[in-house]
Amino acid sequence: MTDVVIAGYGPAGAAAAIAAHDAGRSVLILESAERGGGNARYSGGFLFDVPGDAAIAHLDTLCFGRTDRRVLEAYAAGLHELDGWLRSLGGTTAPFEPPPARLPAPFPSWPHLPAGSRIRYRTVAGGTGRRGEALWDLLDAAVRARGIEVRCQSAAEHLTFGPGGDRGVVPPGASRAPTDLSPVWWRGEFVRRPPAG
Repeated sequence: MTDVVIAGYGPAGAAAAIAAHDAGRSVLILESAERGGGNARYSGGFLFDVPGDAAIAHLDTLCFGRTDRRVLEAYAAGLHELDGWLRSLGGTTAPFEPPPARLPAPFPSWPHLPAGSRIRYRTVAGGTGRRGEALWDLLDAAVRARGIEVRCQSAAEHLTFGPGGDRGVVPPGASRAPTDLSPVWWRGEFVRRPPAG
């Protein structure tokens, strides 16, 4: 049985799959589109980091105060570690200094929020085309190098609940037996299953 099923093969799905695989879990990625990449293929590929003293307040404002503080803290910690993690995958990042004018969006994107102009931007170096494509190429290569199974044009069909409240998904053509999701964000609470054994 697969330990972790990832619904969606964009940057977030690729990162989750890499993390689960590197933690010793078997992983399956389901993507409803013909190929992965999500919006990264069309984006500027900007990575941002929010200074520690303003990170939680800034992210809380972006989420309209609706996101659990533990999620914001984990997200902020991840922002601070992102550059090193991308280097561990074989990528490099370069600082991006936004011009003072519109590009088509102003930088910083939210100057009136707590971190304002203190936000730092980076992009993945190399690649061809848009910067988002370079980010996606790096993540896709890391997933493929780990042998993680990716099924495109395959959306999860059902969310299931097993004995003891186990949650899972049913991939197309599979039986109704739950497939572990560990951890998963569901109905506003963290759900963590202890590893078997």
